Amino acid sequence: MPIIKSSDDYHFHPDPQDDNGNEDIYDTPLDFLQWQEWYQQDLMNMWMGMRGYCEDTYLRGSLMGGMTYQDFCEFVYHFSSQTSSRFAT
Repeated sequence: MPIIKSSDDYHFHPDPQDDNGNEDIYDTPLDFLQWQEWYQQDLMNMWMGMRGYCEDTYLRGSLMGGMTYQDFCEFVYHFSSQTSSRFAT
């Protein structure tokens, strides 16, 4: 997935009749792997923040159990809109 800043496409308004490849890539449904790739930086930041907090407060075993990064991503995907967003980092 391309990384596009909202400032780069502020004036972009796709024409639904335009057939030259200019299409709006935001708010489109994504399967799990596409979604994980789209939000990989945000997911890793959240995962590392949660792990750091749990280790600092000695809650790793009781709060996260045996959760892996993949388990965490699946959990977040389940409760997300499951679409692409222009605000992903």
